[in-house]
Amino acid sequence: MHQVIYTSAESVKFNPEELKELLRKARIRNTQFGITGMLLYNKGSFLQVIEGEERKIDFLYTKILSDRRHNKIQMLLKKEIHHPEFQDWSMGFVDMNITSESPEGYINYDKFSALTLDTTTAQRILSQFKDGQWRQYVRH
Repeated sequence: MHQVIYTSAESVKFNPEELKELLRKARIRNTQFGITGMLLYNKGSFLQVIEGEERKIDFLYTKILSDRRHNKIQMLLKKEIHHPEFQDWSMGFVDMNITSESPEGYINYDKFSALTLDTTTAQRILSQFKDGQWRQYVRH
């Protein structure tokens, strides 16, 4: 089993309905392929973690690379894992643009962008949604 974390920037502006449709399709596909993960969206930038069998993750990542809705795609991490970290989520989702609260320890997500995010920060952000106070904001 493998995990990939990547960032990208939207090449065209997504409206809320388009984000919902993107998420709906991703959840269907991920369920069919046994892929789990989470997607964060903030001011035109995406941070995503996907987990599953290596060949399926590689196939999905290749599709993402050719998706014209994304640009500036940057793989931050690819590693072998023994157990999925996001096993309960076909694709958890948080739209940071509509979240108004800032719990204690909040990372400044306004600085989150596909151009500046490093692996350590990405993992910290994702863990806050998986295990931390921010878990309540994840839509399953």
